[in-house]
Amino acid sequence: MGSSAYSFLLFLTAVCAAVLAFYTWRRRRVAGAYSLFAFMVAVSLWSVGYAFEILAADIPMKILWAKFQYFGIVAIPLVWLDFALRYSGRGGWPFRYGVALFAIIPLATLALVWTNEFHGFIWASIEPTDSGALDLVRGSFFWVFWVYSYVLLLAGAVILGRVALRSANLYRKQSALLLGGVVAPWVGNSVYVLDLWPGFDFDLTPVGFLTSGAMFSFALFRFRLFDLGPVAREAVVEGMEDGVVVVDGEGRIVDVNPAACRILALPESKAVGASASANVPGWDDGPGEVSLGEGEARRDYEVSVSPLAGRRGNLAGSVVVLRDVTVRREAERRLRESELRLGAVVRNAPVVLFGLDGAGRFTFSEGKGLEALGAEPGEVVGKSVFEVYGDVPEIIEHVRRALGGEEFNAVADVGGICFETRYSPLFDGEAGAVSGVIGISLDVTERERAEAERERRAAELFRSNRELEQFSYSVSHDLRAPLRSIDGFSQILIEDYGDTLDDAAKNYLGRVRGASQGMGELIDDLLELSRINRVEMRWETVDMSRLAEEVAENLRGRDPGRDVRFDISSGLVAEGNPRLLKLALENLMENSWKFTSKNENGATIKFGREGESFFVRDDGAGFEMEYAHKLFGAFQRLHDSEDFEGTGVGLATVARIIHRHGGEVRAEGEVGRGATFFFAL
Repeated sequence: MGSSAYSFLLFLTAVCAAVLAFYTWRRRRVAGAYSLFAFMVAVSLWSVGYAFEILAADIPMKILWAKFQYFGIVAIPLVWLDFALRYSGRGGWPFRYGVALFAIIPLATLALVWTNEFHGFIWASIEPTDSGALDLVRGSFFWVFWVYSYVLLLAGAVILGRVALRSANLYRKQSALLLGGVVAPWVGNSVYVLDLWPGFDFDLTPVGFLTSGAMFSFALFRFRLFDLGPVAREAVVEGMEDGVVVVDGEGRIVDVNPAACRILALPESKAVGASASANVPGWDDGPGEVSLGEGEARRDYEVSVSPLAGRRGNLAGSVVVLRDVTVRREAERRLRESELRLGAVVRNAPVVLFGLDGAGRFTFSEGKGLEALGAEPGEVVGKSVFEVYGDVPEIIEHVRRALGGEEFNAVADVGGICFETRYSPLFDGEAGAVSGVIGISLDVTERERAEAERERRAAELFRSNRELEQFSYSVSHDLRAPLRSIDGFSQILIEDYGDTLDDAAKNYLGRVRGASQGMGELIDDLLELSRINRVEMRWETVDMSRLAEEVAENLRGRDPGRDVRFDISSGLVAEGNPRLLKLALENLMENSWKFTSKNENGATIKFGREGESFFVRDDGAGFEMEYAHKLFGAFQRLHDSEDFEGTGVGLATVARIIHRHGGEVRAEGEVGRGATFFFAL
């Protein structure tokens, strides 16, 4: 056969494989279709590559096409095995769970093919022939791949052979055609690789694949491959969780599945031919239940027996199915126990549970809450709610609303007892109309009284707070006026009569002014403290670093001559009220500014975050830790006012702000080594 004629056959093989791949792709939803599609694509690549190898004009191009063929060659054994597994119903486990393991040798082969010039593991030498094909002396790794490929092909063939032996006639023919389709190129490849036809230079494998294409086409169009799949016995009977035992007309076991062998503790080798009466509990008695096993392994089985009719309509045998109902029986037992518990709960619950039908008649009435009404459980069943509670207009109105489809809570007074009732309408699933009402009533008499008392006290507290607020502003105004007078007249005395006053008089006037100004600051601080609880909490994201920078800038402007370094961490944010959080930072940082005023070598004030807490830290005077609990109380001071000025209200303001944010504040310090104030929001 000439090179042109053989190349034509190879191109024809490629076309046939491509057509089959296209047809298979259109049925890709069927199990195994993806694998057969890949198989046909690989055949097409191999055939095209071999054809161009024969037709190529020079050795480098022939070698290039010889390498190209291996894209198809290394894929065929893998996809063939995967197809056989999927077609037989065993699933494509090699490619789902072991693809890396199965593909190691094919991928290594492909890599060695494309780098053969450096090692010769695939082809030890390459020479041209007169026919146009290459004369290849194969290297050591080629034989590794060749044997590995044949092992995979053989495994797929064995799987299809088992399907052919155990399947119905239609599926047996499908499997036989598929098996024959792979055997043909297998034989052709063996003749070529093992040089069983001396003097013939061409690889017969692609021609064998032409035969494969014909057989696969026949399976596709004649026996409806992928339109019908083999329903293997393993996938139905063998895989059933129920035990299946087939008994002939003489009461002998003729077939069992693995589940039945496990249930009956009877090996399959001993089961076939054994007596059904002696080995299958319940077979003689017909449908029913049996318990097998001991202790924790004991299981309940539902036994069903179905007769098998012979060809002439006579009784040929029976099929016994053993279904494990242990879980169902346990669920039923638990359901009964649950119903008993629920009944006990309903009877003893301190509420009234009731049901009404669509006409407003009681269908049930239970619960301890009936005792408060002097009624018995079920006493009103069958009576109309309009008859029983006709003298309670609220209840009648509530029932009408519920029967109208509204779900709600309502309170009604029945004989001096307040009941809060949840009304839930029941709807007819098909018509959508209200078919009844379920209700649960709770005695809330004491709650209603407590609520009324709470509202009364809240109103009194509101009035008291309003009066206190008015008093605070009034006192503030009345105190500020004389304080301003004292401060103002003291200033006039110093300015107008300073020349006639001695130093002691001037000192006294200065103290008067300082005291009046301090009292003014104290009034302002107390008013600020009282207003904190009245500030509306507007929650938003607050840039704490920016607020700290603003406070630091104000402190620098207050006393530019002081040597104070501010170390403020960037990017710190919190959720809270911006105005209150700024006020808290002002008080904390001003506190640090004040208590570092006597540092001889400058001071450092730091703002940052540790974990979930923000902190303000300084290296100032510090304090004794045993007095830390006093820091956040109003007018509590741990230092003499002559050493450090202040009203003793600032830290109390901080504590109140942090508490309004649901957080906590604490302090750590050491005398002479500074203090740190932590707060978490």
